[in-house]
Amino acid sequence: MEILKGILFGIVEGITEWLPVSSTGHMILLACIPAAVVGILFDSVFERLFYHAGPVAAALIIFGVGFIAIERWNKGRDPKMTSVDQLTIPAVLLIGVFQLIAAVFPGTSRSGATILGALLIGVSRPAASEFTFYLAVPVMLGASLLQVLRHGLFFSAQELAVLGAGMLTAFLVSLAVIRFLMEYVKKHDFQIFGWYRILLGADDYVVKPFSPVELVARVKAHMQIHQSLKEGKKENCLQAGDLEIYPDSYKAFKKGKILELTGKEFEILVLFARNPNIAFSRERIFDRVWGMEAVGDMATVTVHINNLRDKIEEDPSNPQMIQTIWGLGYRFHPA
Repeated sequence: MEILKGILFGIVEGITEWLPVSSTGHMILLACIPAAVVGILFDSVFERLFYHAGPVAAALIIFGVGFIAIERWNKGRDPKMTSVDQLTIPAVLLIGVFQLIAAVFPGTSRSGATILGALLIGVSRPAASEFTFYLAVPVMLGASLLQVLRHGLFFSAQELAVLGAGMLTAFLVSLAVIRFLMEYVKKHDFQIFGWYRILLGADDYVVKPFSPVELVARVKAHMQIHQSLKEGKKENCLQAGDLEIYPDSYKAFKKGKILELTGKEFEILVLFARNPNIAFSRERIFDRVWGMEAVGDMATVTVHINNLRDKIEEDPSNPQMIQTIWGLGYRFHPA
């Protein structure tokens, strides 16, 4: 293993020393290797095991405590590396391993994990923050590509418009946040973010990626639940076999375990649960869930149905709840 590491370091050093390319860029790519390899091979496994409320809340709290503990431990210590240019290959790979933790456990936060790892090995706050921003570019592009390849390229016109607006907004907000954070870390530490994570981990959490519609629905749901509790009302629940579905709060459970569904997956499930043993064509599902004004390929319904099966069926390869009616569409049969 050490010989392989030596060979890898030698290759990188030999190339970047003589060619007119950025050594910092290669450092960023090196840091991406652990998360990229593990993410490509085991992404679906990690999503099935950890993408629900319990692990997410635990990761929020654990890394919140980590931020507070490491900042207090670092107090009065001089950083060993004060700029991105001073980062060594072993340091970059260690930061990449911390990024891997974020790839495995949702709620960890990619930037939080990499900054925490960098602080732990003696990188200054500004340098740690700057490097994690650089690191975000290839990581987020790769993760987005992986999700698109998995879910398919079938988007309605409305979905494409929402996606474009979301990307543009995220880019503009990111510029403002990066500028703010780089100024903030010059005078403050990260303890406030640690406390915020702990508080957030104790409340509801929406696993990314989520749609704006889902976010609004969850906020409205919390308001409705709060009002119902004040008025002594019980939330409406749809029972379908071992599934419990709460349309008002956009939550669904299987055997008491919360299901992490996208907005469209949840709406399809509610449609099925309210109409058990009724045949639905793909066109009818599309009209009821996406709306008659939406433009898109009917294959997007198939993609969402397959994703929903992966989350609610005991054996997705032999579905018993969402049954295929060949030549027509689907029928929901509560187990």
